[in-house]
Amino acid sequence: MPSSDFSRRVARDIAAHSLLAPGSCVVVGLSGGADSVALFLVLLRLGYHVEAAHCNFHLRGAESDRDAAFVTDLCARYGVPLHRADFETARSARLAGVSIEMQARDERYAFFESVRRQTGAVAIAVAHHRDDNVETLLLNLVRGAGLRGLHGMAWRNGHVVRPMLGVTRSDVENFLRAEGETFVTDSTNTDTAIRRNLIRHEVLPLLRRLNPSVDATLDATARRLAEADELCRYALDHVRRKVCTPLPDGEVIDAAALLHLPAARSLLFELLRPYGFAPGVCGEIFDGLSGPPGALYDAGDWLAVRGRSTVEVRRRPVRFDAVPLADGDAAPLPDGRRLRMQRLSMAALGVVPRVPLVAALDAASIEGPLVCRSVRRGDRFTPLGMRGSRLVSDYLTDRKRSRIDKMAATAVCDARGIVWLVGERPDERCRVTEATTEVVLLEIG
Repeated sequence: MPSSDFSRRVARDIAAHSLLAPGSCVVVGLSGGADSVALFLVLLRLGYHVEAAHCNFHLRGAESDRDAAFVTDLCARYGVPLHRADFETARSARLAGVSIEMQARDERYAFFESVRRQTGAVAIAVAHHRDDNVETLLLNLVRGAGLRGLHGMAWRNGHVVRPMLGVTRSDVENFLRAEGETFVTDSTNTDTAIRRNLIRHEVLPLLRRLNPSVDATLDATARRLAEADELCRYALDHVRRKVCTPLPDGEVIDAAALLHLPAARSLLFELLRPYGFAPGVCGEIFDGLSGPPGALYDAGDWLAVRGRSTVEVRRRPVRFDAVPLADGDAAPLPDGRRLRMQRLSMAALGVVPRVPLVAALDAASIEGPLVCRSVRRGDRFTPLGMRGSRLVSDYLTDRKRSRIDKMAATAVCDARGIVWLVGERPDERCRVTEATTEVVLLEIG
């Protein structure tokens, strides 16, 4: 492909996918390899203000230092600012307990983003092309990805743009020959112990024997799958509005309504996936929908509990020890809420509030300072209007509260015990009566 044809194709794709405004400032991830050098050059040819960013992960000894020297010389020749960062990636990966590949990726994109912010660039351009996209599709297929993983790379992902997704590795090499520009080669690119290299050097050549146009075919398939994924997400938004009820800290899925929809198992997975529930756990939840309620499922920051005809998804409650309360203050609680306490006369109060997150207590019945804390195992109180004390857990069960509600239960206590089960009822001993002259007003929000 002639140099001018390559530039025109990249320019066309930039415009078609609204990647960069003409003449804007862009950070280019520059490793020194053929792909990144081609991206660097073509964006300069197209009139963009380029800021280059290079990461030295110190994984290949002298070869890593050679790459850094190459990009330094390249940027000097073209008068392009170069931002460099050095990482001890192997050590950092061991400490973090992740793969070197994952650690390098995180370090690379974090550095690119810092350069983007520092320079005021509109985007970070990376040099993935069509062949990379095909390899990604096959890798994700082997790993067992869903529909989203099978449409490969996106032209844009936040501030990261891929202007060369429409050209091939061969196009890149032809462009560089026409430009008379050199590049460096990563010796690990031939190591087939690396999965992507195995796909590139062994799997794809075999597939080309079956279909010489398999690269173009797989790329077209990826784009069709991307469009299918858009349709699915459009349908999923409709389903979510139909079967989900938002909560302040999650949502409730109407399982009975969900089961009447086609592909209900897949729909449940898609509804739960944003919360981090693994496919296997989603399958367990679906298989248990007709079973007894109460089963709890854990996804780290999020929990799901099966109701009689629902799946309730909530953020994991924050449990905390005693937070002191003082008159006139709005005490911040560890779960993000604030609890305001006021002492005032009965005349100033007027009507006793009857809303869940506000409680009026007879001040004379309170012994010692008040604190707010998470409910503990064995906590008891006498709910307002009832006789005899009850375990908080039994009271919440009778109120048909979920297991997550029980984990999140919060109480205000004095020296004798619970005076208010927050969001439920005060204790009977703190009832406001005709004899009450002063009240303690508690409000949480």
